[in-house]
Amino acid sequence: MRKLKELREQEEADRRESEERARREEEADNLRRLEAARFVRAELERQAREEAERLERAKKEHAEGNKRELEELEARRQRIYEEASAEEQQRCRQRDFARWNLHKFTLWTKKRSVERFVAVSTEFDKTQFCETQPLTFESIPWPVLHSPLHLKLEDIEWHAVEEFFRMARMVIGEVEYKTMIVKAHRGFHPDKWRSRGILKTVLDEEMRKQWEEAGNVVAQAITPLWLASKAR
Repeated sequence: MRKLKELREQEEADRRESEERARREEEADNLRRLEAARFVRAELERQAREEAERLERAKKEHAEGNKRELEELEARRQRIYEEASAEEQQRCRQRDFARWNLHKFTLWTKKRSVERFVAVSTEFDKTQFCETQPLTFESIPWPVLHSPLHLKLEDIEWHAVEEFFRMARMVIGEVEYKTMIVKAHRGFHPDKWRSRGILKTVLDEEMRKQWEEAGNVVAQAITPLWLASKAR
């Protein structure tokens, strides 16, 4: 009986030891799994962080590259505009000098102002202004009596437009005057300028705004004259 008891006690001790060993092994396995999971998570976090940093660098480099490219394109566009604008100004000056013998000693008359307005208006209406032939101040047939040699933006005033057409009516007669005023009303109408997109060819924002305002002054001054001509 004693031996049997000892045997059972030994078996129980062995069982407890086996269970304890299994428990320790399970804990060790759990620790290894946790450690492995932490390692995997840390590795994934590292990879995600590196990928985010790489993506951020790529975005920055792309943005800087795009910015440089846009700046280069804008600079090139500005150079083309300045060259084309200078060429258009020169063309207009040559036109005025050749057709009206324009120089500082030329006697500029009211009749010449009217003749020039008619000719330049026809040219203005036919010209398709674009980046290679942008609108310039000299391209526009401003209806004023000033010599184009001395004409300035501040000369484009309501009363100056009225005076021009009053004189034009005397120079060319009632019939031709009516034709002129209709054409001028249509040509200077803001909707007409917008539909032609002529101001879009002017890259200088301040200049574009000033010319648009001057064009509106002309259009507003012409409208009552146009209405009056229709009533006659």
